[in-house]
This record gives sequence, structure tokens and C-alpha cells, in this order.
Amino acid sequence: HTHINLYWTPPGATRQIVPAAVLFPPLANYERVTLPNLASLVFNPAAPTAPIQVSQPLTGGVSVVQSGRNQPRGIAVAADGTVYVAETGNHRVLVLSPDGQEQQVISGGSEPFVEPFDLALDSQGNLYVLDATQALIALFDPQGRFLRNLPAPSAALDRARGLFVDSTGRVWVADTPGGRVVAFDQAGQVVAEIPVWLGQPSQPVDVAVGNDGTIYVADAGIHKLVRFSPIADGAPRRLLAWDIPASNTLDGSHLAVDRSGRLYLTQPESAQIALRSADGEPAGFWVVPQTGAGVVKPVGVAVGPDGRVWSTESAGGAILVVAPEE
Repeated sequence: HTHINLYWTPPGATRQIVPAAVLFPPLANYERVTLPNLASLVFNPAAPTAPIQVSQPLTGGVSVVQSGRNQPRGIAVAADGTVYVAETGNHRVLVLSPDGQEQQVISGGSEPFVEPFDLALDSQGNLYVLDATQALIALFDPQGRFLRNLPAPSAALDRARGLFVDSTGRVWVADTPGGRVVAFDQAGQVVAEIPVWLGQPSQPVDVAVGNDGTIYVADAGIHKLVRFSPIADGAPRRLLAWDIPASNTLDGSHLAVDRSGRLYLTQPESAQIALRSADGEPAGFWVVPQTGAGVVKPVGVAVGPDGRVWSTESAGGAILVVAPEE
């Protein structure tokens, strides 16, 4: 790979990527450039310095909507506020009203679910359910009626942990054992295949596509959030990567994107839901309080039409909602 990730550790802060805006030449510009005068690069202790941007806790209450669920993981929120939750331990998908009341239970499509793990919605409100053990994606209409199984290669779905449907209807899967992200069209044909990090023990656990087509991958094998260029720009290229807290693949970090393009990332082992800018830079985090007697592991994440952030807490069996304060 023809790139270098450059990090620094500011005083009093943790290691972070050096912003691309302060580097030269500009990204993807390889023409000859004029370097600044060396004297301008020498540190001057008398000169004012730019503020250090460090991710901080965000305001907004974290509420428990439901508890006592069995290993809830994937979550998705429809345009009308309907909430879908993959209750993996009970082999079913819960359909909740916008205020968290159970409305319906979906137990399977062409056959009963075995390990419904992650969920996604398309622009028509159709629900996609990734069953990691059966290596299939089942498609349901907005009323919960089974439509069909997506005819995608089972090798890409077997024990996969992440699912996303972009604005064009492409279905993205984080092929965890394969160390890659795969995109399919509605006919199940592969339209993109992206190795996350060749030569490293990559285990992607989720994928999301931003409003501008930027591809984000959360990887539990190398403990990174990785940013790739859009498909529209040609073969996706790895652009940036950020370290994220270590986690396992069953309770790994998951991703969501809101209407403004901001990115949300669960950090299960830190009991946090992190907010990032549309270009992936840290912007803050919410701390998830203890919901049961044991550890706290927020896994699934989704953003509703009202801006509330929904999450599943797999260890304590809770469904959470965050009401951000502007």
C-alpha cells in the first residue's frame, strides 16, 4: 500500500493522526510543490499555538428502554421511528414502536433464524437480517412480511458480523473470517471486494457508507476504524485509519451514519458510544451506564429520524437510547 499513517501525541492527550490539512503536498497531489521556509517550521515558544482537540464526553441522557433481553446485537431505526433489534440469543428480531414498546416478533423467513446478528434498512423501509450461522440475508417488507433471501455467495456471509445498505441499494457485508468487506447488488452479484488490511490479522465486524460514498470499516482483529475512498472514484483505496479500543468479534464495534453524515461507533470494552465527524475524526463520546450486574458492552448502534441514538447492550441485555443535547 502506497501510503503512511502519521501519528503524534499532543501534550496531555492520547495518540492521534496528524490532520491531513497540515500536510503537504495535498492528498493525491503529487506535482512539484514549494516547501515552506525552514525557519517557519521551527518551534517558537513565544508564538500562540493552536488548540489541542481531544475527544470529550458529550452531554445527553442515556436511557434504558428495555432490559432482560438475550444478547441483543444488531439494531436499525426506520424513517417512521420503528426500531428493529436482533435478539441473537433468542433467535429472533424484535419490532418496537418509537417509544420502545414491543409491537411484533419476527422469528425467521424461509426458515427459522439461528443467529440473527445484524440488521439494515433500505430507502424503502425494507428490513435486511444477517443470519451469521445460516450464512444468509433475509429480506422483509416494512410490515415484517418475508420477501426473499438475497442470492449472495454464502462464503461471504458465513459468520459475518456486519451489514449495511447504502443509498443506492447496495448491500455491504463485513466478512469477518475473510478479512474483507464485500458489496452486492440486489441480484446478489459482487460489485466490490475490499481487503481491509493485507498482511495483518484483519477481522472486520461492521461497515458503513457515508453520505458522500466514503466507506468506513470497524475491525476487531487489528483494532482500527479504517476509511476507504468511494466506489464512484474507482477501486476503493484505504485513506486513513484510527486506533479504537480492542474488542472481540461477537461483541465488536458497530457503526451508524446520521443524515448529516456524522459517524457513530460503539466501543464495547470502554462502555462508550463515540461520535465522529463526517471525515472520521473523533468528536466526543457518551458513556453507557451499567444496566445489569455485570460488565457493560454497547454493540449495535443506529440513529433515528429525530436524532436520537439507539444502541444494544449485549452483556446486560438492554436496549438503550441517547438523546443528544445540541
